[in-house]
Amino acid sequence: MPYLPALWDGSDPLYAPGLVRTKRWFYWKPPAKYVKAGYVIRNVRLPGEDGDGRDAERALRCRELTQDMLTWYESPQIKVEPGTWKWLIARYKSDEFSPYRDVKSNTRESYDYNIARWEESIGHLPLEEADHVQLMRWRAAMQAKGRSVSYIARMFRVLRIVVNYGAATGNKEAERIAGILSRVRIPAARPRSIAPTRAQIYAVIAAADAAGQTAFATGLMIQFEFALRAVDVRGQWLDAKAGETGIIRHGKRWQDGLTWGMIDRDVTRITKTPSKTERHMEDEMVFDLTLVPELRARLQAIPPAERIGPVIKSRSGQPYARNVWARMFRRHAMTAGLPDDILLMDTRAGAITEARLAGANPYDLRDAAGHKLLATTDRYARARNEAVSNVVKIRQVGTKSKPA
Repeated sequence: MPYLPALWDGSDPLYAPGLVRTKRWFYWKPPAKYVKAGYVIRNVRLPGEDGDGRDAERALRCRELTQDMLTWYESPQIKVEPGTWKWLIARYKSDEFSPYRDVKSNTRESYDYNIARWEESIGHLPLEEADHVQLMRWRAAMQAKGRSVSYIARMFRVLRIVVNYGAATGNKEAERIAGILSRVRIPAARPRSIAPTRAQIYAVIAAADAAGQTAFATGLMIQFEFALRAVDVRGQWLDAKAGETGIIRHGKRWQDGLTWGMIDRDVTRITKTPSKTERHMEDEMVFDLTLVPELRARLQAIPPAERIGPVIKSRSGQPYARNVWARMFRRHAMTAGLPDDILLMDTRAGAITEARLAGANPYDLRDAAGHKLLATTDRYARARNEAVSNVVKIRQVGTKSKPA
């Protein structure tokens, strides 16, 4: 049966092609014609349940899924041969229960960037031809093109993700390749060794203040003093899903940043769960603002009437975008005379390294950084040469104190 014009123009907000009901729940199901043609998306669970008044929301989702299906069907180059790498990649990206659907849109964009390169180069190849020799040839080809160690490691990391999903679905060839990859060592890039000092970060803050960028200066101070990621201060703009509310602009929804709802009335503490660790941390983290009087004074200077929504906002009144935040750091870092190799991402490492050199307990460092494992914190704690020298000094003192 041909689809109604409402599929594309939304003239009937309750038009829900492909809607099926199972007990109290609803699903979208593609017609057999498209499944037979190779469309890999099967039943998709729709939001809500019977009688909840969300019929229009479910209908909209049905129309979106149907549009995606028809776009695929009308694009012959998208149709793939079962058993090829392109087929496996398509399953990973489209299956209802694929972990690809659970990651945030910014992570998904990163995956897409790397997956697209695999798809372009090996998508036509059958999985059954992949063996250790072929995998190593792919790596050698990247090296021959001058790809960096970090690029190659990143490419193979996303390949493992795709293959492991295929193995989880019971695909025998994916299981075999996953076994090979588990025994292949792809060197990772050497970790960064740069950690800006307190003086350097505060020089950037002073430069930002001098340029009238007080909000950025305050946000950078929060990042450094509480060893937070930039995203947990400025937030980020991710794809908005149907029915979501909040600050939405151009199809993107602001989230993960610091809001005034996380700061108590007296501006004495911040209560927040870092975005990257919210799944494994049981409790929210509490940051004591009274320990950083200058930062607290900056926040107190903001009029109470303006203490709504995001704490750090640009002059336009909107939260900062990621690229704008990074450009501002670079601009003010240049004004402050910092070396070009110090990046915004190093701010957190500088905070953790400062605490380590001051003698902080490793477990306290781990908790302050919001990490699950000490090994993760160790990657951020730099200044290893200073640590080595400190151990030598401790040993010398210990040796001299012992009787001959």
